[in-house]
Amino acid sequence: MAHQPRFFLIVLAALAICSVGAPSVRSANADSALVPVVEENTCTPQAAENTTDSPNASPQQADIGALVEQAEAGDVRSQVRIARLYEKGIGIESDMTLAVRYWRMAESAGHAGARYKLARALLSGTGIASDPVEARRLLRLGVDQGHTSSIATLARALESDAVSPADFAEVMDLYETAVEAGHAYARYRLALLLADPESVAPDIVRAVALLRQSEAEGHTSARYRLARMLLDGTVVDADPAEALQLLCLGVESGHISSAIALARAIDTGRIVSADTGVTLELLEFAAASGHQSARYRLARLLADSDSVAPNRPRARLLLEDLIQEGYSRASFTLADHLMAVRPSPQDRAQALTIWTSEAEQGNGRALARLARHFPNDYVRLLQSELAHRGYYRQRQSGYLTLATIEAITAFCLDTDISDTCRLGPMRSATARALAGAMGPLGI
Repeated sequence: MAHQPRFFLIVLAALAICSVGAPSVRSANADSALVPVVEENTCTPQAAENTTDSPNASPQQADIGALVEQAEAGDVRSQVRIARLYEKGIGIESDMTLAVRYWRMAESAGHAGARYKLARALLSGTGIASDPVEARRLLRLGVDQGHTSSIATLARALESDAVSPADFAEVMDLYETAVEAGHAYARYRLALLLADPESVAPDIVRAVALLRQSEAEGHTSARYRLARMLLDGTVVDADPAEALQLLCLGVESGHISSAIALARAIDTGRIVSADTGVTLELLEFAAASGHQSARYRLARLLADSDSVAPNRPRARLLLEDLIQEGYSRASFTLADHLMAVRPSPQDRAQALTIWTSEAEQGNGRALARLARHFPNDYVRLLQSELAHRGYYRQRQSGYLTLATIEAITAFCLDTDISDTCRLGPMRSATARALAGAMGPLGI
């Protein structure tokens, strides 16, 4: 792992918080028995692929030339083996196009594993043009053959497009079949569906049982989801002590989402006393992976002059990078950051541009910021919108004239927000109420 010494210190700091915050929910022997796990974003049905499709001989020992000849001659086993070599790039240059070619050969002979691999390639568009319809056809053939990973992958593919109760019922039936065969990812996905109060057959008791089973086997995503449920207390009774321990185990295994959730819980003091130093270390670790939410939270912490290690220039760079990546929350926060401490004319201009754009989209907080920091621009924006709606017919000067006040008052009366508007047109509460009543401007 990159930056291992630093990560070790982060784990120590987090576990120190955990040991203080709650008693252990598992024995030391249970901890030592945890099996290695994968990150949530890599936890896909592919992780539980049938191992019977792997070549018996080590790829390094295979006579690739002879293997290609046998594959071209129609030997299905050789087709599967050479496809794997091309897929993994072991002993030969990786080439997904050729991997797909040999999977297609083996699939035409009815090989379930090759059919599954080809379907996944068609779903992702890797080595071949994306074709979800054909992918699902192949997966259904795999289901008929009893291929467990095909069952789980078809369920996941159908889940993403499910709309009607019948759609979700089919998805859950497929997951149930895969779970009966011991498929770990299917068990995790089924638990999430059962935990959803709006699913076709919610069963929170069984959902928690499935998550606990997966967590005990070292499934990091299941551990994280279970911790979130116990922390939020929305679908199960809240248990901050167990949630804390589960998140700490996730951090210990390097799970990014667990680190972010633990940082937030520590920062807000929800399960232990707030410790900004540990929060900062956890967010630094998660941000190093490129995680947008972690980088956003880190930027906010660094921008806080009362934090343990404020760094406003770095906070600004983080927020600007996030804006370039399209992270919507970063723009508003950057504007706040720019105006916080003696803004330069350039900073004020940039903040004005951001808040104006947000206000035009119906953001009440942005309109309130304009009222506070840029009153003339705020009034001009209101004059423009009220003119568009037929309430104001004077020059859009940006000055709070009697005609402007009368137009605002009339609009407030027509939209039933008069009680708030009586506070005054320049008050933040009024600005937010006006934004709520107007919605996106100019429409």
